[in-house]
Amino acid sequence: MGWDYNIYYPSQAQLEGIQGVVFVQFTISPNGTVDNVRVLKGVHELLNKAAFITISKLPPFDPAVLNGNKIGVYVVDEIDFSLQ
Repeated sequence: MGWDYNIYYPSQAQLEGIQGVVFVQFTISPNGTVDNVRVLKGVHELLNKAAFITISKLPPFDPAVLNGNKIGVYVVDEIDFSLQ
């Protein structure tokens, strides 16, 4: 999606060289809050938890609007944990 996340990369995962892409699903509710966060495809327990926390802490969004009504939407996004 290209959102700018403030991602926490667990130090233990960095020390162990663990990297990869975690796919996360969540809902943006009609009031704009992030709900129902879950990891769809994980890499490692440390990175999966970090991705879950990152998405859970997102600030409210402007909700989607359909026919003038605010609606909830499902979102699937990926968080790439890579060491450079």
